[in-house]
Amino acid sequence: MKKVLSLVLVFAAVVSFSSCKKSGPEAVAEAYLTNIAKMDFEKAKEFVTEDSKATIDFLAQMAGMAGEEAKKQATEAKVEIKDMKCEVTEDKAVCNCTVVTGEKSEAETLNLVKEGDKWLVVQTKETPDMGEMDEELEEQPVDGEVVAEEVVAE
Repeated sequence: MKKVLSLVLVFAAVVSFSSCKKSGPEAVAEAYLTNIAKMDFEKAKEFVTEDSKATIDFLAQMAGMAGEEAKKQATEAKVEIKDMKCEVTEDKAVCNCTVVTGEKSEAETLNLVKEGDKWLVVQTKETPDMGEMDEELEEQPVDGEVVAEEVVAE
């Protein structure tokens, strides 16, 4: 009986420690950034506030314009989150880290809020930085857009 009770207590301790780690601001920020970098926007929406989901939908639309090859590369890329540090004040957190994708390294800052017992990323339209994808999209004409060519008079 004592062995069974000991096993139950050990199991309960393991579950409680692992669940705390998974739901802290660091873990949420890391999961969010990893899914954004891999262009898994549906999964990324699990880690944002309700108000932020429209921004994630917008990012998904922008990523769709980059094409299937870009999505394939993002999906297959190795993503590493380094130096995650979160400053927590009551129900708010600011997390800073470096996101390494392949050979590219980028500093990121995320704002999180605690809603109930769950930490969520606050992602507004002003804050996403999609790096190289932004540059690729700037070069592509939008549907219906006419690309003007410079005419040089001879």
